[in-house]
Amino acid sequence: MEKKFKAIKRIIGIIMTILIMSSIFACLGSTSQARNRIDTSKKGTLRLSYKCDITEDNVSNPMPISGVNVHLYRIASVNEAGAFAWESPYADIAEVSAISVNKISSADEWNILLGPIKTYIYTNSISADANGISDSDGTAVISGLDLGVYLVVGDTLEDKSQNCTYTFTPFFTTIPTIDPETDTWVYDNGDEYIVDVSAKCEYYLNPKEVQYNIYKNWVDNGSERPESIEVGIYLDGDLYQTVTLSASNNWHYFWTYKEGHSFTISETVPAGYTVSYSQNGNVFTMTNTGNDTPPTTPSEPENPKTPDNPVEEVLGAVRLAITEDDTPDVLGATRLPQTGQIWWPVFALALIGIGFFTVGFISDKKSA
Repeated sequence: MEKKFKAIKRIIGIIMTILIMSSIFACLGSTSQARNRIDTSKKGTLRLSYKCDITEDNVSNPMPISGVNVHLYRIASVNEAGAFAWESPYADIAEVSAISVNKISSADEWNILLGPIKTYIYTNSISADANGISDSDGTAVISGLDLGVYLVVGDTLEDKSQNCTYTFTPFFTTIPTIDPETDTWVYDNGDEYIVDVSAKCEYYLNPKEVQYNIYKNWVDNGSERPESIEVGIYLDGDLYQTVTLSASNNWHYFWTYKEGHSFTISETVPAGYTVSYSQNGNVFTMTNTGNDTPPTTPSEPENPKTPDNPVEEVLGAVRLAITEDDTPDVLGATRLPQTGQIWWPVFALALIGIGFFTVGFISDKKSA
């Protein structure tokens, strides 16, 4: 009976070792596959689809939008290993340089960068790296692109015959992109990497006039505060007007314009201050912080109370916030491909399993 038990134990050890080694080879295979090299000598092609869901008789139908002018701005490069790096001049933007492009893992982080990058482009009259226009099928094909990360901007389109305005959400995409099923870079087996993206469209039938507001906040001791500041207002990327904010108008300005258009603001930053921008709907807020403003000392936190009904699925809410957004799903689950994973725990477990099997085998042999 004892010999039979030892034989069974030995068989179980062999099976476990085989399973562990199989897992190692499977992991190595997937890692090798995920790290296929990018051929940086190749170019890329971006195929953009511009369609709007038009509702008629309670039925939604995608309608191709022709004549959309599209502009591409290459904000980051990529190397053969799949690592990205910010490109000049965008690397000089404070909000951009503060974060590594390879560590961005959510749509919210990309959205934070969208405003500063667009503002920089408009205020400095940065030319697009490539341009295109959608055809009768609503498709814009732009080829010969250097690989990397691109900001894609589609101009607002007004159809005066139908009194309708079409707007398109700007977004970021990578060329090449990763196939979520194979975890490899998408390649067309030809001369270029090809990426297909559908832009998000909204339309306004008989657009009405809406109000826009700018508010200025100061975080300083007031001693070096200027009497006024100049703010440029950009309409769909072009300078619309320049306004002056001061104490006489309570550092506030408002205007009205037809809905369906994109406004961006940019302040002439006074010496000794830094500026940050935020937007909530049609309300823009600029906050100027004095460089000599002492940091606020955080108060001592209170002892947290245990909630009566704690929420169990916390990560579920976070996942929803990341995945259910307006950004086209072209950057993968983490919006940018990750360039490697850590596999040393697998090897450690394998060695432990082999060690246990070897000790057991020797022990059984001595007992025999």
